Amino acid sequence: GTVCVEYAESANTRAASVSIPAKIKTDDGVICKVTSVSKGAFQNNKNLKKVVLGSNVKTMGDKAFYGCKNLGTVTLGKNVSSIGTSAFMGCTKLKSLCLPSKVTQIGSNAFYGCKALKKLDIKSAKLTARSLGKKAFRGLPERTVIQVPKSKVRAYKKLFRQRGLGSRNKVR
Repeated sequence: GTVCVEYAESANTRAASVSIPAKIKTDDGVICKVTSVSKGAFQNNKNLKKVVLGSNVKTMGDKAFYGCKNLGTVTLGKNVSSIGTSAFMGCTKLKSLCLPSKVTQIGSNAFYGCKALKKLDIKSAKLTARSLGKKAFRGLPERTVIQVPKSKVRAYKKLFRQRGLGSRNKVR
């Protein structure tokens, strides 16, 4: 069987760019799938500017990128389904983010304080009142535009407002 592992922290905490692989090989030759980013993995890492998540990553722990003040670019792998509480909280340089179609869960305060976020592209049509944290969209700047699947514009607009999205934010 395949061994699944969690990405706990960057070996080089000074790295400006981190790529989380889909698989890693252990010293004894076992191939492991990297399926999650642990809680607080990059918390308050001021050097981090760019992150790319491998295609096997499904879950992102609470506060995974919390307080990464210089993080400007995040590329999520297509299998990401869960974004933890405060995952991107305080990522003040993050300009845009695309949540792939498998995302079913977004934790509370996930994007709080992402004051540079202009565009949040949500490709998933699977978000529900149960799977969205109470303040999932709280603290987004007024100019953030949320792009959602066409079939979900009306439902999501209502749901996101209940989850803290400001009345001036566009959902389209």
